[in-house]
Amino acid sequence: MKHIGTHSLLAGCLMLVLMDAAPIPQKLSCKDKRERKRHEQYMNNLPEIVIPDIITGDVIDKGTTWATISGSLKYDTSGFEYQIQDFGIKYRLNDGQQSDFIKISASGQQYESFKVELKNLQPGLPYQYFTYVTIDSTVFSGKIRIFETRIKD
Repeated sequence: MKHIGTHSLLAGCLMLVLMDAAPIPQKLSCKDKRERKRHEQYMNNLPEIVIPDIITGDVIDKGTTWATISGSLKYDTSGFEYQIQDFGIKYRLNDGQQSDFIKISASGQQYESFKVELKNLQPGLPYQYFTYVTIDSTVFSGKIRIFETRIKD
């Protein structure tokens, strides 16, 4: 076991902190330059992801424990490799607890105009909801809206 003096230890820690904070620029080798060029070419040739217009629709109807929500997407897929993987509505109780959103998929419906039914809601309480769409494993979201369930049917 090697003994390091306190002064040397502090100087070593300071050097590590400085190295983390401001990395010293290094000269790229020929191999690194080729790798960077290949990466840039790859990134430039990726198909473009077109973000659709995501419309969080209205509450079509509601009861004490359920609500029917609409949504729509305007998305032109012609000429692009990416396709819609999933879409629908996400919702949660608007109680200030920031609980996770529950996802209700509308896959199987036309994405241009769809509706989903939210079930097992609590009477007379506010809920947040929004339209979502997944394209190439990336989730895009519409505007968050709020509604309240009925107190009595």
